[in-house]
Amino acid sequence: MDGTSIGVLDRFEGDYAVLVVQEGGQDVGDYLVEAADIPPEERHEDAVFEVRIENNEISDLDYLAEETAERETDSQARFDRLSNRLGDDSAE
Repeated sequence: MDGTSIGVLDRFEGDYAVLVVQEGGQDVGDYLVEAADIPPEERHEDAVFEVRIENNEISDLDYLAEETAERETDSQARFDRLSNRLGDDSAE
């Protein structure tokens, strides 16, 4: 798979960050990137990057600050809605 895609930092394994690459909203593979190659302020779980893949390896990544913030806001809103529903059920 070569080209440009979206990658989401999923987790850290030792000195590596694992990015889950997505196309069309679907996960298509996990890729390892040396954590030291990611600037410290961008080195957090759920960070979103535009990634270029060449020869089945990530050759370049660009942090997408707006996309990261938007996904975080959406996730928090979903969590809040679910929490409210659970709270409503237990009040009956």
